[in-house]
Amino acid sequence: MLVEKSFDTSEAVLNYAEGPENGPPLLFLHGGVGHWRSYDEMLPAFTDRYHVFALDFRGRGRSTRMGDAINLKNDVDDASKFIAECIGEASNVFGHSLGGWVAIWCANLIPGLVRSIIIFDPPLDLHRLIERFSSEEARKALVRNRGLCGKPVEETYEALRSHLPWRDRTVRVFAEAYSLCDPKWFDPWIGDDSMDYFDGFEVDEFLKGIGCPALLIQADPQRGGEISDKDVRRVMSVNPAIAHVQISGIGHDFDDVERLIEETTGFLGSLR
Repeated sequence: MLVEKSFDTSEAVLNYAEGPENGPPLLFLHGGVGHWRSYDEMLPAFTDRYHVFALDFRGRGRSTRMGDAINLKNDVDDASKFIAECIGEASNVFGHSLGGWVAIWCANLIPGLVRSIIIFDPPLDLHRLIERFSSEEARKALVRNRGLCGKPVEETYEALRSHLPWRDRTVRVFAEAYSLCDPKWFDPWIGDDSMDYFDGFEVDEFLKGIGCPALLIQADPQRGGEISDKDVRRVMSVNPAIAHVQISGIGHDFDDVERLIEETTGFLGSLR
């Protein structure tokens, strides 16, 4: 049973869910437009062995809306402060997509407070990502999705169902996320200065700087996974200590949680 609570960073009030104290801390960080309930299907598998936390980043879920500065560093600072002051001890961190970027940065920023990281399919070639988002088709999709933010869940669900090739449960989770999302979160991606969003995020340097046990879970590139085999080779050359597994048949957005649970459980179990 998880209970929703709030944590005041002094700059933002962050909504989060917390489970019973049944083991070492395990923090879940959601992807871009997600929220903590993106992990609904995964969390019950861990609450009997870990002290589970799941965070809403600012502007998403029920956390404080976005401020004037919209960048990755805000999420990193919020997550770091949450670990240091709310959890208060070294934590295992699972991050999906954007949450994976945050986990990588936190492992460098507060190494004594990050016990391990599991990063699921975060885009690692930022220039390739920005180039893809800069296409006319992608910009139209971003503008369309921005317009869904704040709309009633059922209206958002019907709009998303028309163009997302996901199972119904996943579409419903994202419909709730869009309904709660501050539309300003999309602004850096729609504008011409998308790389500014990543100021300070040095991917290879931070991958090399990970000193804790780390697992990179790669989704299937043939199913929309964001990490290419070339990216994996780069990661291994930068930091051979990072463990890697590819889950064939799984896309970027939680369409096979059982395999994610299995790989995460095995990795965390090996640390004990």
